[in-house]
Order: sequence, then C-alpha cells, then structure tokens
Amino acid sequence: MPRNGSGVFSLASGYEATDGQTAEASQHNLPLEDIAQDLNAARPIVAGGTGATTASGARTNLAVPGKAATETITGGWTVSGNWTITGTWDMSGSTLTLPDDVVTLGKIADAALSGDDATLITGTAGTNGNLAQWNGDGDLVDGPNVLDEDDMASDSDGAVPTQQSVKAYVTARRTRSTAVTTSGAAEYGFTSIAAGANRITVMLSAVSGAGTDDFLIQIGDSGGYETSGYSGTSVVQDGSGNNALSSAGGYPINSLGASTVVSGAVVLTRIDGNTWVASGVLHDSNVPGTPTVAGTKTLSAELDRIRIKTTGSDNFDGGTINIIVET
Repeated sequence: MPRNGSGVFSLASGYEATDGQTAEASQHNLPLEDIAQDLNAARPIVAGGTGATTASGARTNLAVPGKAATETITGGWTVSGNWTITGTWDMSGSTLTLPDDVVTLGKIADAALSGDDATLITGTAGTNGNLAQWNGDGDLVDGPNVLDEDDMASDSDGAVPTQQSVKAYVTARRTRSTAVTTSGAAEYGFTSIAAGANRITVMLSAVSGAGTDDFLIQIGDSGGYETSGYSGTSVVQDGSGNNALSSAGGYPINSLGASTVVSGAVVLTRIDGNTWVASGVLHDSNVPGTPTVAGTKTLSAELDRIRIKTTGSDNFDGGTINIIVET
C-alpha cells in the first residue's frame, strides 16, 4: 500500500535511478502503480480528503449533516447565523440551541429547543390568525384562534388581523352614549345598557347643583335602580382639612356646597358576578379641593342602567354627563 497507517504517502524504496547505470523496470513501474492506486482510492483527511468514496460516508467522517429528507443528529448542536430548516428532522435526545435571528423552522420532532429569545415564526402548521404551539409529540400544530370573523367584523375566518379590523374590534366593544345636559331635574340616567358590560365610565363636565345637596351615582338592573346596600366614600381635602362623605345609597360625590362645579370621571368595573366597584378623581373649579370617589355594590341581576342624582330634592342647574360602556 502506498500510504501508511497514518495516511502518509511514500514512494516504494529503490525508485531512484543513478546516472550511468541501467534503470530497472521495477524502479519505473512500481511507483507509478502506487500513484495510480492512491489516485483511485479515497484520499484520507490528513491529505485534504474525506476518507470516503460516497457523500454519506464523507459526511459521516467529517461529522457534517446532510440534506437528506430525514437525518439523525446526535450530540449537542449550536446553530449560528440564519438557518432555514425544512422537512422533518429527528433529533431524539439532542438539544438544538437557536440564535436570536432564526427566521423559519419546519417540523422538528422530539427536539429540546433552547436559546436566548429564539423565535419560531412559521412551521408545518399555523393557519393565518392562529397561534402555533407544540403538541405532545413534538410537532408544531395549530393553536387557538386569535382573531376570527366572530371577533373581527371586517375579517374572514382565520384572516390575519389588520390595523383597521383591530380598531373595529375595539370600537365594537366600546359604546359612548349621547351626552345629557344636567339642568332642571334632580336626576339623569342611562338605561337599556346591553348585557355583558364590564366597565362603565361616568364622565362629568362642569356639573353643578342648585342647592347644597351632594351627588350620588346609582346602578340598577331589570328590577330598577338600587338605592341601598352601597359601601361608598367621597373625600375632599380642602383648606379646612379632609371632608369625607359616606353613603349606603350610592357611590357619593362630595359637592362641598352650592358653589361646587365638578368635572372628571368615575369608573365602575365589574369585579365578579354582579359586583361593581367604583373609583374616580374629580376637579372642583370653584371650591379648592379634589373629590375622590370609591365604593362597591352587588346587584341582584345583570346591570342595565346607571344614573346620577342629588342626595335630596335639589335640581342640577348646569353641566354635562355621559357614559362609555365597555364589554
């Protein structure tokens, strides 16, 4: 053999010819036969070859994965750069470490995935509008639908939501009522609130009363407005200290006298079942002070109405109120 056990090629001994002496045929033939044999054999790795006569054998010797439809990779692998992986890869018992900028993944069976913020964008499953998720077999499959035609009036089932459809989705779940001028009556209400409301914002702009009565926000259901059972407090910190008003008849707004002109918002939120909590901070433009409002109330049924009224017989004499209902 022309190469030794380390893969080093050497010419056969006695190949050299000497001037003035007859050259033997073996000096010429044997080295050429060794060279021909070496050129037709697999070149070893130490000589810049692969040590194999097939692509599969070369990949095995060089520990390089192939591009076959199915390839078994053992050991831990670190992938750097942008890789696009297609087909099915069996990586049983191995860990694939993904860089931050992996762009596309196909189906990876039974692989443990790790990496800093590795991103899976698309795979063998994932209908537009659906989340993709791994199942128990290690396959990337359709997950729950995020937004479909039931949620997005302007999109078909499974369509990727657009900026316009998201805006329509949010708008459809937020309804602003018609503003009401508060002058000449002791109460103003909003009825026929659709079932399913979870958040109601009561807005007041320059609302004032004709007398010294404080204000109440009351909620109700199909049985009418609830006038008891509230736990509510309104506190105003004015020049003389804290002025607190508590009420079981509604969520109170401390008016601090006839000259009060209140602006701001009180937010009512369904915390569970038919229990509603209220919180808000308002501004009094005439009396130095900022009324705060907080409280809770449980209705006997679904909320369908809300009103603002005075605590006594005084009428409102100015301002505007409105509500926004969110489901």
